[in-house]
Amino acid sequence: MYYFDDPRCNFEKGKIQLQTEYPFYEPGNLVKGLIWMHIDAPVALRHIEIEVKAKEKCAFTRFWMEQEGDRQVERSHRHKMEHKFLHYDQVVYTFPEGYFNPGAYVIEFSFNLPEGIPSSINTHVKNVRERPKAKIKYFVKAKVHGFDSNDNMKYKQVLIVREPPVALKIGEQQ
Repeated sequence: MYYFDDPRCNFEKGKIQLQTEYPFYEPGNLVKGLIWMHIDAPVALRHIEIEVKAKEKCAFTRFWMEQEGDRQVERSHRHKMEHKFLHYDQVVYTFPEGYFNPGAYVIEFSFNLPEGIPSSINTHVKNVRERPKAKIKYFVKAKVHGFDSNDNMKYKQVLIVREPPVALKIGEQQ
């Protein structure tokens, strides 16, 4: 991966990108990463923060038959649910003098994932009549806040969470 190749990282006065240390994590793990910044022109900045979000979404279609006069009519309804179950903000760097000179910068960040959170999932079965869909998605976003709203920069990355591996027990009967 080449830094700043993603068009989402380009802004008027610079570029920003975020990279986590590992490709996936387990509940309770320490997530470490780097925020890469390239500033093109002097800019007045306040601070950089990390935002961690997680939400679950699901949907399915329910079908039933109703009597309408002398004939049976099929009815359907699409059920949807969305729930945000994790939202966390943390300032990782405050600009001491307010002004940031042109150049390349790297800022470290870290945070702990809570214990007991569910694994990431993304499934959508299109060839079944009910079209079931289920998604649990985690994001980590780096946000640079400037004194002027035109100086704000942000970059979002998906965070993969998996279940911890099951302990291997030798000699135990199943």
